[in-house]
Amino acid sequence: ESEGEEKMVVLLTEETVMVATTAVAALVMIYFLYKNRRGASQVRICQGKGGLEKIELLHSSGAFAEVYAFGGTVTKYVTADGVDMLWVSNSAKFDGKKAIRGGIPLVYPQFGPKADSLLGVESMSQHGFARISHWEIVSTLTEVRVDSGDCQATLRLRENKETTKIWPHKFELTYIVRLSATALRT
Repeated sequence: ESEGEEKMVVLLTEETVMVATTAVAALVMIYFLYKNRRGASQVRICQGKGGLEKIELLHSSGAFAEVYAFGGTVTKYVTADGVDMLWVSNSAKFDGKKAIRGGIPLVYPQFGPKADSLLGVESMSQHGFARISHWEIVSTLTEVRVDSGDCQATLRLRENKETTKIWPHKFELTYIVRLSATALRT
């Protein structure tokens, strides 16, 4: 090798040809290929703790989230670099009766232990009934925006026989959980 002579690194995959003229550029290409080896973003509905139905969202960046249909509770959000951002108590019950302790709970129609008698409700569990209700999974999507790889789950809770015993009012709640490479949005 003579001084000033450039080395060329060529990386080939089934879909990509990359050329680098420096070691740093070669490392960047290898990192890019590694990150993209994970494949496309995915959303799947599966059985979680206690046999409860949950949705797992996996972004192609490696970010991950899970949301339980019971309570519409997000119980896990891990960033693309592996940092677990949510706390769920070790004593959390996944029995479909008590609210899941931790994560991102949904509070409706009240916050706190007492319901407002002016709304026609005398007693209700603390923080309402949304967090102890089974939410319907309306849809799951990937690639919400072109080439973003974002994943999304949409859940819904409407009045039903159980909720009207507690809350004698019509309602419909829609909850969207969207996972991108850099954020979880609810």
